[in-house]
Amino acid sequence: MDFRTRPARILFGAHRGFRAMAPENTLPAFELAASAGADFIELDVACTRDRRLVILHDDSLARTTNAGTAFRDGRLAACERSFAEVRSLDAGSWFLEKDPFGTLASGRLDAREASGYRGLQVPALEEALELAKRLGIGVNVEIKDHAKLAHDATIVEDTLGAVRDAGMEDSVLVSSFSPSYLVRATKAAPGIPRALLVENKRPWDPVESCRQACAQWYHPSEELILGCHIVCLQRAGIFVTAWTVNDPALALQLSLMGVTGFITDDPESIARPFPNRPPAA
Repeated sequence: MDFRTRPARILFGAHRGFRAMAPENTLPAFELAASAGADFIELDVACTRDRRLVILHDDSLARTTNAGTAFRDGRLAACERSFAEVRSLDAGSWFLEKDPFGTLASGRLDAREASGYRGLQVPALEEALELAKRLGIGVNVEIKDHAKLAHDATIVEDTLGAVRDAGMEDSVLVSSFSPSYLVRATKAAPGIPRALLVENKRPWDPVESCRQACAQWYHPSEELILGCHIVCLQRAGIFVTAWTVNDPALALQLSLMGVTGFITDDPESIARPFPNRPPAA
């Protein structure tokens, strides 16, 4: 898909992949998202000590890998570890142990199939982009805020360079909670569209916030959606994608309010109210 043009229909984005059915931010989660009909995958980019870009949501490796037992020195941030060290970790077993969405307990996910997740690696950004290219699916690349962390000065430019190297400029949307990162992204790759992420506090003027951040997309958490803001954003030519929407009834309600799409943990379930995907507003 091309994030530079108005979508022809309501969009479904897979939050860290199809994370209800596979460990988040792993290649199997991205493959399942494509199989479930997602228009794009959303993933998070972090930087290792030796300036390699990996797919990881948290500052710490502890929640989604076995870093807590593998690294006894307590240095669990990705930026404190080399790429080789991060790649040595098991990024899949935690999903079987915690069953975060209850899909194993309910039988929706077959335990024998899920056992194959043990030993998964944390993907490199280039791996995820190449996979998305093969699958023909768009990618929303969220650049994690590295303020006060190593490589804060280079992560934006390195990320955009990886997108260019993968030949994915036409299929990538770059998002961040940091307006300054989006301004930097504009300078590094003006042709790749950008999205401003917001949570906790609604901007007084979302249109002006997007303009200052050089963002063509506005990504509010579902709690911050207001119909009047959607209208103003639409009139300004800014697309609105709500996250993280896992309730099909809420998805239907938001679609009637005029959002461009949703980012969801479960693209299969969220599609149920939309047997014939309606056009985007």
